[in-house]
Amino acid sequence: MRRSTVLPWILLVAALLVIPASSRLFVSRNPVVEQRDSTFRCLVALEGLSPRSLESRLNESILHKYADDMHIPARIRPARKGENAIDSLRAGAVDLVVAYAADSLDGNGLLSSRPFGDSTVWVIRSRAVPGRRMQAINDWLTRRDASSYVRRVSRDFLKGKSVSLTSISPYDDVIRRNSETMGWDWRLVSALIYHESRFINESASDRGAVGLMQIVTERVSVDSLLDPAVNVEFGLKYLTRLRRMFAEEAADSTENTKFALAAFNAGEGRILDCIKFAESKGIDPTYWENIVSVLPEMPGFKGRQTIAYVRDVMETWEDYCAVYPR
Repeated sequence: MRRSTVLPWILLVAALLVIPASSRLFVSRNPVVEQRDSTFRCLVALEGLSPRSLESRLNESILHKYADDMHIPARIRPARKGENAIDSLRAGAVDLVVAYAADSLDGNGLLSSRPFGDSTVWVIRSRAVPGRRMQAINDWLTRRDASSYVRRVSRDFLKGKSVSLTSISPYDDVIRRNSETMGWDWRLVSALIYHESRFINESASDRGAVGLMQIVTERVSVDSLLDPAVNVEFGLKYLTRLRRMFAEEAADSTENTKFALAAFNAGEGRILDCIKFAESKGIDPTYWENIVSVLPEMPGFKGRQTIAYVRDVMETWEDYCAVYPR
């Protein structure tokens, strides 16, 4: 499975959701004809997501924070159904578009920012005015990524349920259906998928991992694995097998989930080796944190990516549970 150690940007940007009254969301009634004034006109155009999804709403928030920091009046809204945000940007009807990263977004008069959260970029015209140029945007995104207080503030926001949300991803129905069939919390599965593929169904790694859950198998074709329902079904079957495998190794169901996630990321054989190594050190191997404590001494595997993966998926699951009903 593809490893991911990056803190979910959708949780990072939640820290920025405290928006002063002076910069509330303004919605233009016309997607093309805008007032040509000093207002910073931005569109959030994340294909496949509802404008009321967590990811879309939090992108609006980070743009508000950027505009506040730059002292720029802003008009920020989600792209409407059927609206071509990039065409609006090229025509000068808007100043910035938030989109999923793609090579096609650079060139022909457009520039995209450094990736934020590995999959999202801000796209502007190459001839932007000061304060809206790419260097300023990249510098600001870098500083925000490095902020130490983001996690605490974001979790406070999510638990406060200050905004009405309707979906985690475009694949909620598929994830729910398969999760219920196999006895998993769909929010945990969504958290895992976020860290595997950022909900980008066409994701593929250089190791041959494919789709939402980054599945590697010779049992079905790559084309079949790009069907979200097939991919999630195969991924959950494997995750369920791992949960059964580590049931007797773990102290309780929570620890069992952590071991299964670790094996999903690093491979079952590697995690079994970690358990044996902890036992050899006289450490109780039934708790994942005990395994983590001895990994720095383990020959050939320090597990930094796997440690971060388990932590991040569990934290994302907790955050999703605070917002979305089961």
